[in-house]
Amino acid sequence: MKKLILGLFMILVASSYAVPSFVNSKRAEERGYKVVSDSEGSISMQKVEDESATTISYWYGVKNPDAAELNKILKEDASRDLQNKGSLKMGKAYVEKYVDGQNFMYTIVFKNAKPGDTLTSVAYYTKKEIPKNELNKYVDKLLAESEKYIK
Repeated sequence: MKKLILGLFMILVASSYAVPSFVNSKRAEERGYKVVSDSEGSISMQKVEDESATTISYWYGVKNPDAAELNKILKEDASRDLQNKGSLKMGKAYVEKYVDGQNFMYTIVFKNAKPGDTLTSVAYYTKKEIPKNELNKYVDKLLAESEKYIK
């Protein structure tokens, strides 16, 4: 499970961790997250639990950031290793659902996350499928989780 998520979201691994000033990495570490990728323009933090894994990525330094474009790029990348099971355009986010056999992964790209000049995405990997009627709750929960680490 770790290998799949790391493979999807480790674009470039930097030799030093120069966490951007808007990210509170200390708070994230206190809550069980580890920085897994820190490169120019993006940082990803991951928390692995028994039944799930969450990877929060912040994409910054892009002029006129576009959530739809980031969703498209992540979808192309994830579709190489996983089977896409559907797309949802929710009010707050773009959501993609994938299957790797027995497990599920949801990628969420938030449309209006904080800070305004940064795009935020979350990859949520779980052994259980999230029912459609509960997906909105998960999106809200993951948006709140991602905003906890913004200064």
